[in-house]
Amino acid sequence: EKPEGWAEGGGWWWRKRGGMEKTTTDLFWHLVQDKAGIKPATQPQVFTRAFTPKEAHWERFRTVKGETGTVISDFTLSGEAFEEDLEPMAHVEIEARCHPSVLHDKTLDLGWSTDASAVKELVERGRKPRFEKGGDGKAYGKKTISKQFKALDLSTDTLKAAQVPYRLTQIDSNFAAVVPLLEDLSISGHKVSHVDNLPPNVVNLNAHCNQIRSWPTLPNNNIRHLGLSGNLIETLASDLSREAASQLPHLFSVDLSSNRISTLQGVDPLLYLPSLKTLHLQNNPLCLLPNYRRRAVSSFSKLETFDGSQVLDIERDPALAMPRERLPGDPSPTP
Repeated sequence: EKPEGWAEGGGWWWRKRGGMEKTTTDLFWHLVQDKAGIKPATQPQVFTRAFTPKEAHWERFRTVKGETGTVISDFTLSGEAFEEDLEPMAHVEIEARCHPSVLHDKTLDLGWSTDASAVKELVERGRKPRFEKGGDGKAYGKKTISKQFKALDLSTDTLKAAQVPYRLTQIDSNFAAVVPLLEDLSISGHKVSHVDNLPPNVVNLNAHCNQIRSWPTLPNNNIRHLGLSGNLIETLASDLSREAASQLPHLFSVDLSSNRISTLQGVDPLLYLPSLKTLHLQNNPLCLLPNYRRRAVSSFSKLETFDGSQVLDIERDPALAMPRERLPGDPSPTP
């Protein structure tokens, strides 16, 4: 049965209103529970097995009359809760491996995260008692499961492959708390107009082909890559200050291709990124400027790759460089 929103011939359409839009948090749990088959526990696990002692009867007590009582019983193992709302316990590290039967289950889709298979295996181990091979008897709830994810691909291409007909319009305020350890996030191909509410540890963000008009609200200064091509950005000068750019020492890759930037002054704040090595500006109106490439590579002195090709020293001409003002804390120029 095809999901709502699916059209014959491979076409894909999105309902403009109603049930086709999802929050990032709801979409995440839809993928976890419905597509990956990872079911969070809601209570501690309880396992029971028959226990056969060496002797059929145990001498357990003697009455005051000297008579011997015998007891035959089952052995019950109660699993340890692994959730704050059950019982707290230490964090468990998991290995990125998954049983072949899980990987080849055609009813599942694990392609939206490189962590999904390992998380699924973790939960499956928790469903088995410790006296069975491969079991740990622990109840893994929603909070524990969501903390295992460090990479999420919520792009429309990935959702289409998984037959998930949902569209994002924003990153909801609960998302950061749901996946606090997330580092890599893709939300490409949606209708997001502004990027905020990012999880605190995100360092790689791809938000291509949305309706973004401004620089994202970043959750930390450790961001390494920003992919913002195919959006509606006209300038960075009003959203990213030079001082703020100078406080992003690890941002080495920025993709602003296919936006609406018409002047090099519109990307002036990028001059103050300390480690920018890869920059994409192709398919913007500014590409029509005379000496566009030489002016750009001359202005960004540390660039190694520009618009997809290697920067050569012969291309640089200091006379074509944009002026860069010294900021407080900049090293003094060498005499």
